[in-house]
Amino acid sequence: MKRLIFSLIILSLIFVVACEVSNPEQPQLNVLPNQLVLRKMVAIGNSLTMGVQSAGIVKEFQLHSYPYLIAKQMGKQHEFEQPIVEEPGLGEGGRGPLKLVNGTIVPGDPSPADPRTIASNLFLPRPYDNLGISGADLNDVLNTTSGGLFDLVLRNPNFGNMTAIEQALILNPSLLIIWIGNNDVLGAATSGTAVVGQTITSQSEFESSYNELIQMVRNNSPNTQIIIANIPNISDIPYVNTLDIIFRPVEQFGITTPVPVMFDETFQPIDFDPTAGTLYLPLLTEEPLGSVEHVLLPAITAYQQGIGVPDSAALVNLGIDPLVASFIVAQLEANDINPTGQPLPGTLTLTSEETQTIETAVAGFNNFLSGLGLPLVNMNKKLEELNNGQIPGFSGKYVFLAPANTVFSLDGIHLNNAGYALVANEFIEVINQTFGLSIPEIDASKFLGQYAGARVDRIASSALEQVKEIFVR
Repeated sequence: MKRLIFSLIILSLIFVVACEVSNPEQPQLNVLPNQLVLRKMVAIGNSLTMGVQSAGIVKEFQLHSYPYLIAKQMGKQHEFEQPIVEEPGLGEGGRGPLKLVNGTIVPGDPSPADPRTIASNLFLPRPYDNLGISGADLNDVLNTTSGGLFDLVLRNPNFGNMTAIEQALILNPSLLIIWIGNNDVLGAATSGTAVVGQTITSQSEFESSYNELIQMVRNNSPNTQIIIANIPNISDIPYVNTLDIIFRPVEQFGITTPVPVMFDETFQPIDFDPTAGTLYLPLLTEEPLGSVEHVLLPAITAYQQGIGVPDSAALVNLGIDPLVASFIVAQLEANDINPTGQPLPGTLTLTSEETQTIETAVAGFNNFLSGLGLPLVNMNKKLEELNNGQIPGFSGKYVFLAPANTVFSLDGIHLNNAGYALVANEFIEVINQTFGLSIPEIDASKFLGQYAGARVDRIASSALEQVKEIFVR
């Protein structure tokens, strides 16, 4: 009987074809085929995708996240949903993002014990379109379902304990933006310890996880178009490079390789004897002085407390006459500088070897990403251009050094509004080139000066300039 029915179906099809029944006219679309990619955009990533600024997240920042800016340029911002956090926001230590008050960085306002009380669209009955989660690395995108800000963004178990990529795919995106991998190396910089397999994801694990991520998209949503971004060099962020300007050779002590030296309130090395050549005093570092390549931004706080400032014994060890060493220490103390003789811990410095380990990992990750055959946004190159002064009007320096032009926020790691606008433009350029579109770019310059009121407060005291006069007699 089944065979008879099947035969009848075949005969009926032959009859239809033989009669040349004309097809009904197809409805005319008001959108070009290449524009169908804009139907539904979803983004996955870490804090940069989430829109974190100044060590925290709040609605004002989220409305300048690069995925939201892209959606806005597409005219789809009203349907692009994010896990909006109202004031005072969420940040570190139970407080909202860092603030700039009268030119000085201060902690954010206290956050509520339950973050859900300031999540304004917590009950959206579907996953968010922006699935960037602060702190996420590549493994988290594939496997983590809860904990910390994952609870705010993924809202499990309400969504069946799905991961970020699983939630992204049930939205059936036409365009999926992936910028992940920064946190697979960032921990090496922020901890001052670069160890592959611990603070740095191994190359093999990175490749395996990324391949799994792409394959999941291909298997479950084959029509989804993917745009990826690569990973900037960690040494291109102010958290790492701001204090590079304090490095000087200290030839008086037989140190011809540039080493970190004592610095003033504008982060300039202090010349203790400007009338007779130069006399720089090296900072004390736990890691071998000649191997230190970067002093991390939090070292400023330690320095204010006297950590890294040589005492009499340290100066004598450097070859300074004991009487002169005592005189220097007395002058430092008179100017509210505390010469503890305690070295900066290794967690606040990166050696040349550690820096090279990080850079090698980033290069390996990016080589792999460039070989995937996917449209790629070269964020590594963009940040390098920024730090080389190749983007007129924009600076990659820390806010106190370029408050009117910097693209970084107060924490020295995350971007500010201008920075996220630049990132959005990079994605828009690749999207336009890949799909033959003409999404308008953003005038990123109108976001500059977000921290124009920032100033460099004196690190030790209002009399620190007098320290330069110690050897002027």
